[in-house]
Amino acid sequence: MLLSGFLFLNGCVDGGPRDIEFVSLHRVDAYDHPELDINSRGYRGTHQTLLMVEFYTKTNLLDYADENHVNLGSWSFFCDEGDDKADLGLTSIYRSGREVVPLYGKEIKKDAEIAGHNKTPYYMFLDPVRIETSYDLRKANDKNPSGGVSNTSVPTVNDNDICFRLKGANDSGGFKSNVVKIPAALIHRELQ
Repeated sequence: MLLSGFLFLNGCVDGGPRDIEFVSLHRVDAYDHPELDINSRGYRGTHQTLLMVEFYTKTNLLDYADENHVNLGSWSFFCDEGDDKADLGLTSIYRSGREVVPLYGKEIKKDAEIAGHNKTPYYMFLDPVRIETSYDLRKANDKNPSGGVSNTSVPTVNDNDICFRLKGANDSGGFKSNVVKIPAALIHRELQ
């Protein structure tokens, strides 16, 4: 199932997870994550730094996606800008080394049972290059009416908390999960 570029509709799908909790953030090499699919914009099999964001929900996302016929994805953004700006990461959601899509359902469920069932975290990836590029665009757009750069201070990338949420959609509508914040200090620590 291809998830990049899927539409998030404004309608409503039954509920959606509202209990997403941040677990951890780790700097990883994309090369060490073969689960990155061909939709992951050229990351698979390359030595690129990514930030792996682990999160937890009581909702079984695989069952939820299957029962509601929704495409699931993650959306990450600078917390102070809202989620209508550029995505700072990859949209796919993973668990136990596999993308959370029905194709891998049996394997994910088996791995989760072996590892302690619902205590196995889900994860997604942030791209430090996208974070830096989005920050640079923010800085370039901070213009005063005369066309020059304004005197307002623009925080450095490392001063910006990043938020994420899950989104999903089907023909009937869509949902957005709660917003989860990743503190700037953790991001800075992992990128040093």
